Amino acid sequence: MLAMSPTVIRAYNQKYKRYESEIASSIAGRPIVRPSKLVYIGTTSLYGTTSSQYNRVRIPGSVLDSQTDLRLERLGKSRSFGTSHLSAGSVASLVRLAEQANNGAKVNSIFGEGVNPKLRKVRAGLDALAWPSEALLQHGRQRIIYGVALVNNLREYLLGMDPEPQYRLQVDLTNDVERISAWWVQRWLVGRIQSQKALSRIELNTLDRPVTHGARVQMPFEPDP
Repeated sequence: MLAMSPTVIRAYNQKYKRYESEIASSIAGRPIVRPSKLVYIGTTSLYGTTSSQYNRVRIPGSVLDSQTDLRLERLGKSRSFGTSHLSAGSVASLVRLAEQANNGAKVNSIFGEGVNPKLRKVRAGLDALAWPSEALLQHGRQRIIYGVALVNNLREYLLGMDPEPQYRLQVDLTNDVERISAWWVQRWLVGRIQSQKALSRIELNTLDRPVTHGARVQMPFEPDP
């Protein structure tokens, strides 16, 4: 919820308002500064079925003096392409093959070439073998895509049709973090701290050594040699 806050919008603008775009500046041969107004936030779920960590994230309009609620909307699912289902050895071999083919690598892993250079190298390696890269790179583990538009004219602004974004919230609010935090306490915390079942589960977690609290990653048991 804090990612949607006016504080983050202002901080984003302050950090990047004088930032020169590396790609655009290289093409133009002169410094190019892009607009730095944050208008959209997107993310993906860990799993492709349900996503309890995102599908209930909502800030009522009354919290930020806005006319509408802010919530992460489910937009669809990813096409599930990647290399996570391939072994490290296979990936390394395909990358080497891609770098050796066609008189050198077309993917140099430098900024501006595009997203995910490793995936593109592996694809090039599979293509060099005349194997169906489109099918072999689809691991089948889809992710749910969520997004929230912070402005009413998202499409028009991003396409350059509207010169300024029309924010759905009061960007100049200075106590927005306190407001959002208070809403979180009211919506999620109050009910849980009144639940004896929840309190009992919390009491099972401790920082005493040996540490056994629920957030600790359980390592596999290995006998002392």
